Amino acid sequence: MAEFRHKSLKADGGVMAGRIEAASDRDAFARLQEKGLDPFEIKPVAGAGRGGLAARLRRGPSAKERARWVRQLATLLAAGLPLMEAMDSMGRGGHPQLRDQSRALRQSLRAGERLSTALAQHMPDLPDYVARLAELGEGTGALAGALGDAATRMEQQNALRGEIRSALTYPAFLAGTGVLITLFMFTVVVPRFEKLIGDNTDNLPFLSRLVLSSSALFRDHVWVVGLALAAALVGGVGAVRSPRVRRQTRELLDKTPLIGPFLARADLANWARTMGVAMTNGADLLTAFDLASRAVSSPAFAQGLREARRAVRAGQPLDEALAEGVALDATFTDLVRTGRQAAAMDRMLLFISDILDDEARERAKRLTTLAEPVAILLIALVVGTLVLGIVLAMTSLYDFNM
Repeated sequence: MAEFRHKSLKADGGVMAGRIEAASDRDAFARLQEKGLDPFEIKPVAGAGRGGLAARLRRGPSAKERARWVRQLATLLAAGLPLMEAMDSMGRGGHPQLRDQSRALRQSLRAGERLSTALAQHMPDLPDYVARLAELGEGTGALAGALGDAATRMEQQNALRGEIRSALTYPAFLAGTGVLITLFMFTVVVPRFEKLIGDNTDNLPFLSRLVLSSSALFRDHVWVVGLALAAALVGGVGAVRSPRVRRQTRELLDKTPLIGPFLARADLANWARTMGVAMTNGADLLTAFDLASRAVSSPAFAQGLREARRAVRAGQPLDEALAEGVALDATFTDLVRTGRQAAAMDRMLLFISDILDDEARERAKRLTTLAEPVAILLIALVVGTLVLGIVLAMTSLYDFNM
């Protein structure tokens, strides 16, 4: 049993706060209702219960599961189900963390909070635009449509990531296989030839001496190498979680040939899609601009957008501001200008995003197609060097014996 704090409405409308022991927050909710109370906030007491470690170790919901959650909520609301009943349904299935978050959302809604505010508070792993689109939907009375658009955007992002991940799986497998082959050569094959060669290594070719000495060095310091790799892995994970390191890494990638242009087009597609969806759901130009800017990960592109926003705020047309601020190419500048003149900016931005998403898929395919032969070439180069070093050593040994 765990202990929970609760705030509940009494039959006379007053608010009661207290504690209750229960197996889970759902059990606590049921027990309080049996007492004639209407709970609107239930939180576990810090340090109470034995499920804390298991909850921390449990795998969180994937991006696909979060998108499915938003889609399910939008579908329930579109079917005419009241929001509170929809939240009841969301709290009964799916990933355990999403169930808990759904129940927390329901409690916040019962306490009088808006869905957009509760989403930002209880579901921080969702993209920023989900809560903002929900806020726009609440303002326009089209909450189901706004959440449906947010789910569509999440599904598109997940699909693109999935395509890139799938395309990189085989090159990654080849690289891993190459590492295993190299380790096997260093720890099993090369030592056997060392015994045949003995100590007579002075007259061996340079490549042979390099292979033999590298193998010996690796075997003698295998624990040091293992600890260094573990430290590098831990440091890498910590660096990835650091906003400053992520920003610096992104700045470096933006300047890298092939990768930089690909990331820039992907950022532009993200921005155009998010802004188009926001305007479709009733956001004004500057509000949609601010919302879309949060979907950008490139520091340089974000700075260009800030300059473009200042220009738009000062009265400059969006197409001209983008051409100057983010160096938008002529084709997309003309499309934005056409959308502005035809009062169809939202549809034009979504069309631009479709074009850029298609380009991103094609670029990703080309990059991953190139990655496969590069991985094979690197494996052949490393393994071939090891084999050549051994063969040269054996032929030299044969010459010595002659």
